[in-house]
Amino acid sequence: ILYDKIWIFGLAEANLSYAYHLLIAPNIKFSAGVSAGISQYSIRGGDLRLANPMDNLANNMVITKPTVTVGLWLYATRFYAGVSVAQL
Repeated sequence: ILYDKIWIFGLAEANLSYAYHLLIAPNIKFSAGVSAGISQYSIRGGDLRLANPMDNLANNMVITKPTVTVGLWLYATRFYAGVSVAQL
């Protein structure tokens, strides 16, 4: 769970994550993980003083969207490699 608020901008997130680890060889392991959740972005435009009060930015805006992140990781004592894709 994450909540961040800076000036008129806000971000709230809730995520669930799962990872699976597999031993490929005595010293080599492979991992795969997925995270899914929801993010809510907000702008409190009503707190701004605008030259034109009819500007659309004067309205409060909220955007809510689902997020999914996946990643793969191959590692050993002497090397590691990985790839991930965030916010699918």
